Amino acid sequence: MTSSSELAKLTLTSDTPGALLSIVDSTLRQVASGYGFLREQLAPGVYRIQARLGGTNNTHLISLAPGSSERRDLTVPFPSAAPVYGTSTEKETHGELTEALSESVSDIVGPDAGVVLILRNLCGSPAYPLYRNEVTLLDSNLREVNWYYNSWILADPEDAAGLCGRFPPGPYVLRTVGLSPEGNSTTDQAIWLSAGWQTVVFIPNGPRGPEARGLSVHMVPHSKPWNRLDPISLEVEAALAGLRDGIPSIPQELPGQLVDGRITNPMLGILGLHTLLLDTYPDLPDDGLSSAVANVEELLWPPHPDALAIEWVLPPEDRAPMSVPWPPMLASSYRRLLLPADLEDSRVLPTGSPSERVAPYLRPSEPWLQWSSTPDLLTERYTGGEPPWLGGWHVEAVTEQPEIRAPGAAVATVDRVLAEIAGFLEMERGRLVEQLGTQELARRCGLPESLVTAALRELGVGRPIATVST
Repeated sequence: MTSSSELAKLTLTSDTPGALLSIVDSTLRQVASGYGFLREQLAPGVYRIQARLGGTNNTHLISLAPGSSERRDLTVPFPSAAPVYGTSTEKETHGELTEALSESVSDIVGPDAGVVLILRNLCGSPAYPLYRNEVTLLDSNLREVNWYYNSWILADPEDAAGLCGRFPPGPYVLRTVGLSPEGNSTTDQAIWLSAGWQTVVFIPNGPRGPEARGLSVHMVPHSKPWNRLDPISLEVEAALAGLRDGIPSIPQELPGQLVDGRITNPMLGILGLHTLLLDTYPDLPDDGLSSAVANVEELLWPPHPDALAIEWVLPPEDRAPMSVPWPPMLASSYRRLLLPADLEDSRVLPTGSPSERVAPYLRPSEPWLQWSSTPDLLTERYTGGEPPWLGGWHVEAVTEQPEIRAPGAAVATVDRVLAEIAGFLEMERGRLVEQLGTQELARRCGLPESLVTAALRELGVGRPIATVST
C-alpha cells in the first residue's frame, strides 16, 4: 500500500478544445479521464497518458517517481476542413484566401447575409485538380445563385479556390458532385444564411473532387471577418470532430468565448448544444439548456432549423408549437429531434415541405444532413413563387394540408418495409397497416408520418389509421 507521502501528482492539460484526456496504468486499466484538464494523485510507476480528438491521438509514456509532481500538455493536431491554426491541415495561404474573401463580404453593399465557399486540398494531401464546377450554391427553388465575383478566386499556389457574395437570409443548398468511373454522385446539403452573419463553408478536395462529408461550416459577423487564428475557429472544428466521432467532447459547458455568460457565436453554440446531446446526462443547470437555446435563437434571423430542433429536448412548457419546413444542416437535428417530434405533432415537418420530402433520400453523412440530389424535394406548391421559408415557424393551430403525391423513394421504402414485416408475420399487408397504424409504420420506415400516409394511398394498401396530432 502506497503512503500519501509517496503518491505522485500528475496534471494533464490540452490546448486543443474538447480533447479527451486519459491515464492508463501498467495493467492497462484506465485510472482517470476528463476533458481539457486532468489532475490525479497516483502510485509511483509507469503510465500511458493520451489525448484524443477526431480520431487523432497524442500518446506518451511517463514514469512517476515517489512524491514527484509532473505536468504535461497534450495538444492534438487533428485534421480539419478549415485551414485553422492548431490543426494538422492548416495552410497559411488558404487562410489568407478565406480572410480576403470574408473581408470582401464585409465591404459588399447588398442583402443582409453573406457566404464564402472555399474548396481546397488539405495540407499533406496530393495536389488534386480542383473541380470547381462541381460545387454550386442553389437558392430555395434549387436555382444556382449569382455570385459577386463571376469566377472562383484562386490561392497561390492554385491548390485552393473561393467564392463570396451577399444574399437574402434564409435556406440554400450546397450541391457537390463526386466523380467516379462507376458514375458521378451528386450530394445536396442545406446551408442556412442569417441576417448580419457570414456563413463560411470549407469543402475538402480529394481524388474524386469535392468531398461533401468532410466539410465544415463557420459563422462570423459581417463586422469581424473570419480569421484562422481566432480561437472560435479552432473550437468549431473541435466540436465538429467530436460530433463525427459521436463523443460528447464538451460535456461541462457550452463552448467558447462567452461574454457575460452568453454565447456570442451562433454556429459554435449550435454545435455545442448538439455535442451536449451526445451525453446522456449533460452537466447543466436545470434552466441551462433552455437559456442556451434561447440565447442562440436570439442571434439568428430567420429562425435557424438547427436551433429550433434543439427545443424538442426542452420540457413541453418551455417550447412553442413550431413548423420547420426546410431541412436543418445537422443530421442529429433531423434524425434525433425533428423526425421523432413530427410523430408527436405533424406540424413540425409540414406536408409537402422540403424537410418532409427529403427523408427518403438521406445518406449516412454524420454529422451533416446530406441527401441524394433530387427534384422531388420541391412540390409544385413551392415553385414559381416566394417560398414560405421566412415566416410561419411557430404555429398556433393545425392548418389543413392538401394531398400531395409522395416521392417515389418514399413509396419504395414503405413498400419494402411492409413486404418484410408482412412476410415475416405471414399477414396480409392491409391488415398489417391497420394493426400497426401509420405512426408506428413511420417510425420503422424512418419517414415522417405524412409521407407514409401518402405512400400507402398510392400503393392502395388498406385504409391507413393515421395518428391525430393534438
